[in-house]
Amino acid sequence: MVTEGSHVNPTFELVKQLIKKQVKVTYLLFNQECKEAITLRAIGAHVISSPEALLTTNHHLSDEQKNVLIHPFSNYVDQPEGYASAEILSHYFMAMLWDDLLALTKKLNPDVIVYDVVLNGWGKYIGRALNIPAFASFAPAFSYGPYWKDPQFQDYLAQYYQKALPPTEKRIWAVDYLHKKLGSIGQDITVNIPVAFSDSAYATFVYSYPKFIDYHGESFLGTHLLFTGYVSDNTNTLTKEEEQIINTIKQRNQNKKLIFVSMGTVSSKPEEFFAMIADALGNGSKHASSNDNIIVALHPGYKNINTDELYDAKQIDGFIKGLGHTNFIVYDYFPLNHLLEDIDIFIGHGGYNSSMQALQHYIPIILLPIHGDQLWVGETFKSFGIAKTIPLTINPMPFKDNFVEWEHFAASNKRTQFVQWIQTAVKNILNNPEQQKESTTKKQYIDSLLQTNDGYEKAAELIMQS
Repeated sequence: MVTEGSHVNPTFELVKQLIKKQVKVTYLLFNQECKEAITLRAIGAHVISSPEALLTTNHHLSDEQKNVLIHPFSNYVDQPEGYASAEILSHYFMAMLWDDLLALTKKLNPDVIVYDVVLNGWGKYIGRALNIPAFASFAPAFSYGPYWKDPQFQDYLAQYYQKALPPTEKRIWAVDYLHKKLGSIGQDITVNIPVAFSDSAYATFVYSYPKFIDYHGESFLGTHLLFTGYVSDNTNTLTKEEEQIINTIKQRNQNKKLIFVSMGTVSSKPEEFFAMIADALGNGSKHASSNDNIIVALHPGYKNINTDELYDAKQIDGFIKGLGHTNFIVYDYFPLNHLLEDIDIFIGHGGYNSSMQALQHYIPIILLPIHGDQLWVGETFKSFGIAKTIPLTINPMPFKDNFVEWEHFAASNKRTQFVQWIQTAVKNILNNPEQQKESTTKKQYIDSLLQTNDGYEKAAELIMQS
């Protein structure tokens, strides 16, 4: 199995099902010491270094390959070690490392490959080259829906992907190289479609629910879809530090509402963003009457999502206290699975894992999307009435660094609107019993959306039968 980062979480249950059936599961990860790797080993899987690591150690690339190694992916990549993750989406990641990918797979000699349709599309072609069944896996919770037709969203999306895709001339080079290298098995690789986004002879495991997926005629996942639902591992043993975090929150949380704010991918001028969050939820002099009954647990997120570099939680905590607010608890990591029962409102960007975890525990959700599938998650959850998603017109996050200067946003009336929107959303939830997680009607409705009929077990069976 091969994927990276947060995309690993939805696969834990599939790994468990396979291990129950006495299947040896080898997982390829760039970072073998990350939390996901630790959980995989605890489940019983083997974890080895993924081909992405070859990008920092490979010295036998041809001059032609070296010429196309780095492209302007500056929104995500700002140091040499960071480009590995960005390259996975590109055509020429596979072009550069095809021989290495092939050699590694031959050495592992797997009976089946399960590859991430977004991050590791090369898995499909390796399967074709070695005549190995290759299943795709995908972790969405979004529908294109009305958002897709919104002119402002279409304009944003066009600019986003223009920056995300490698330059056209480099993609043309890579496609030509792959056509020659792979022959007939690679003829469906085209310049404008990422290597994973074409039909596969085998199934695609979608870690979501049929009611959440609406492609509006799009077929990049192919026609063989198996919806597994979503299960996140929550069996990991707490460390002493994690137990201390939970105890701190519980002690502060007596007779108060707990709002959990998870900002996994804030990456520019965090003081501006966190100042707005503090203005909306803090108990300083302006807001003492409205916010004195809440505690805010804040995960400030990653300064660089490719290198797992976190913001300094103590620095962010000091910054918020300097603004006069004392109702924030800031840590660089929270054991979220062990806090879900205590959370009254969840505020996030629309990351797949945390949004699904909150939903499955019926927690009221407020979403402030940044980019990519977070925007689709936000729109899907809003359209089903299971989250409040901030309108694009007053959300600065999708435009971080790329289109709007933070100072301009902060100086405009949109900053006030942003703060007021969050305050109103929180107030409406806390004052409406039917929106709170204890609501029987709400629980029944969410349960009706989350139906899969043992999808993970069926996926494991399909792998066994291949």
